[in-house]
This record gives sequence, structure tokens and C-alpha cells, in this order.
Amino acid sequence: MRNENNLHMHELVGLRLRVVRASDGGMVGMEGMVVDETRETLVIDADGRRTVPKRGNAFEFTLDDGTTAVLEGDDIAYRPEDRVKRAAGRRRSRLPK
Repeated sequence: MRNENNLHMHELVGLRLRVVRASDGGMVGMEGMVVDETRETLVIDADGRRTVPKRGNAFEFTLDDGTTAVLEGDDIAYRPEDRVKRAAGRRRSRLPK
């Protein structure tokens, strides 16, 4: 289950997003539904499709239960499938032998 502690390890498509800090000040406050994700960008549906770079920005995501979580774009600047694999690999390495 997605929560503020593990959101960086999960799929972001389908969540509501608001840009809370951006290298381009005009993006601050932009919000919409995440419809696609690449290694370096998030595509949101906000009065049309908008592409937002991850690096240098911070995002507030609204989770399924209504809580919010803020993630730094630099911390999620991986391909979605690689980010999930990296997190799974870290969990597996902590299991006792």
C-alpha cells in the first residue's frame, strides 16, 4: 500500500500532483493527475497535458486515502520500472540469510 514513507518506491501514475517548488517559478502551484512518467519527467493532465521535469523540483502527491506526501524530484529521477526494482533490491538485501 502506498504511503508517505514508501511512495518513492511505487507507481506514481494515477495520483494527483501539485508542484510545490520548481526551478521555473511559473510551474509552482501547477496541479493535475499524473498520466505518464519517464526517467526525467512527469506528464500531468492539467488543462491539457503538461510535462514537468523531475530534477530541481518538489512535488506534493495526494494518496488514495487523501493524505499527502512531498517528494523531491531528484529522489525519483529514475525510470519507473527501475525505481521499483531498486527499492525491491534494497528490501531483499535486508532479509536474514
